[in-house]
Amino acid sequence: MIPYYRLSLTCLLCTFMVAGPLCALGQPEADDDHDLPAIIRVCVDETGFPPFSYDLPENRGRVVGFNVDLLTMILDDAGLRAEYQMIPWRRCLAMAESGEVDVLLDVQDSAERQRLLLIPASHYETRAAMLATARNRDLMQIITTKERLLALDVCRMPGWDTSSVVPASELIPAGEPHNLAAAVTMLRLGRCDLVIYTAELFTGGLHSGAITPDDVEGINIYVVPWVQEKVPKFFGISRQAPAAQAIYNLLDSSIKELHANGELARLLSLYLPSE
Repeated sequence: MIPYYRLSLTCLLCTFMVAGPLCALGQPEADDDHDLPAIIRVCVDETGFPPFSYDLPENRGRVVGFNVDLLTMILDDAGLRAEYQMIPWRRCLAMAESGEVDVLLDVQDSAERQRLLLIPASHYETRAAMLATARNRDLMQIITTKERLLALDVCRMPGWDTSSVVPASELIPAGEPHNLAAAVTMLRLGRCDLVIYTAELFTGGLHSGAITPDDVEGINIYVVPWVQEKVPKFFGISRQAPAAQAIYNLLDSSIKELHANGELARLLSLYLPSE
């Protein structure tokens, strides 16, 4: 019998190691820590990335989550504050390219991101996962390789880098739902056999209350068995921001310090289940 990798909501193991900075491009040399602006302009994908960055209707547009708490902790110590705007991700990237924003949240490192952004130390990691309806449980038992996955109707979230699961050149998605609610609808309607997703968004969303059990009733999550490495996530600092190097220095040094003293893990535990 081929083992399957269903991820139980009560036994999802969340262990995180903070990776060092991955900066292939040179850093700007013009500014220093004295150039930090009083207000850091932060851009967030409007679809949210709970429990790390998200909005709830009762928040009236206020961004919350692990990233916000972490940034607040860092900026408070420096006598600074952040202003957030939730807009489409492509617009966030365009504004970073023109220097209209300082920081992007929930960034995955890549050559393209390195071109636009300075990447400080990672402050959390995620694992590739797949969503499917309970009626497809038997089918999911045999999805142990990317070749078997490609034989199905696979959906993915637009703008997400799913190359760790299957090379982009090999995947023609059956659909691109813009958020979890749309993904669940497409699964229930049979438009997708599975959706490539992120484990921590599912379990962390439930743990933090960003999503409710009713939102995902009848939906199971499975860790992708052929992806062994976790994916580090970062803040991204616009290379065109007036104080790019100063902001990078602040975030990079603070994240490393908070990781070393255990405060980063403590804060993360508020948003993710321990098992």
